[in-house]
Amino acid sequence: GGGAASARASESAAEDFGQGWTQLTDQGKIYLSKKEKNVFILEGTKAAGFSAGAYGGTAEQRAAVVSGYFTLTADVKTMPNELCPEQQVYILLDCFGMTDLSSGCDFCGVRLSFDSRELRVEGHRRNAAMQTLYAQPSCALLRSGTYTTVVVAVQGDTFSLSLSGVSIVSNLSMG
Repeated sequence: GGGAASARASESAAEDFGQGWTQLTDQGKIYLSKKEKNVFILEGTKAAGFSAGAYGGTAEQRAAVVSGYFTLTADVKTMPNELCPEQQVYILLDCFGMTDLSSGCDFCGVRLSFDSRELRVEGHRRNAAMQTLYAQPSCALLRSGTYTTVVVAVQGDTFSLSLSGVSIVSNLSMG
């Protein structure tokens, strides 16, 4: 398949709010793993190029995101196959309204390329080219078939990123 992910917002209490995941594209498929507990499989299709899913969260989790101060934790992995040759996971954060700066991004993305072992943080704005905010080639923490814990801590218009407990970048401006 494509990638597997489980997510939890650190701002919420440990309550069961159901699955909370929605498939956003017609391509690919999303389903619960039969082998691993609390794991969703999001399969891509080579012909389509990608598939996408979103975690809606609870009202409390959504309020934390809107406040601009939250932590997102996702355990991700890719399984190499012909349907997902690039083995990429892209975590997209909706940052619209989180920054007072006119140069702030609308969306911030963390691109994990497991095949090339490259990590990139990208800023996206409407009617503008994508901006690379941070790049790390040869990231040894990215290995196909192995879970990587991604932690993004957003603090207003900056964020910090760690992979599997290793701090990668702190106080990175999102614009």
